[in-house]
Amino acid sequence: ALRSALPPYGDLKGVQHLWRLWKHGSQSSPAWEKREEQGKAWRKGERRRWHELRQVLGEVEALARNRSITPEQAAGSMDAERGACTMPEFIKRQLPAKLAARKALQQAAAAAAEAQATAAAAAAASQAAAAAHQAAAAADAAAQQAAAAVASRQH
Repeated sequence: ALRSALPPYGDLKGVQHLWRLWKHGSQSSPAWEKREEQGKAWRKGERRRWHELRQVLGEVEALARNRSITPEQAAGSMDAERGACTMPEFIKRQLPAKLAARKALQQAAAAAAEAQATAAAAAAASQAAAAAHQAAAAADAAAQQAAAAVASRQH
């Protein structure tokens, strides 16, 4: 039987271990990141498990970005949050909740940015309307002055 390129979830010691496999590989295998650059044949038949592991790696990268820390620190933080939970439990239970929370946060930030942009557009439209009103009043006053001047010349 062919041995899978991906270790069973139970063999993963934690998120930091998974990150090391991604970046540096193991004694018997090159870094997954390098293998992935050459194509996906190395993990053939492991689509679902790869997707789940990739979600963990993506969460490490997002946490590192959001907190301005290294991915290694982010992986350590995730392991600390994972606590006594095994990697299979983490992947099946905790990770979906983390991904949903991050998605909700991104949606809330996008909605806030859209509301801010809408408010800014409304303020700009209000200023433009006020300027147009002032310009119309000035044009009206100029037209009245011109009409008065023409009337005074005719008398």
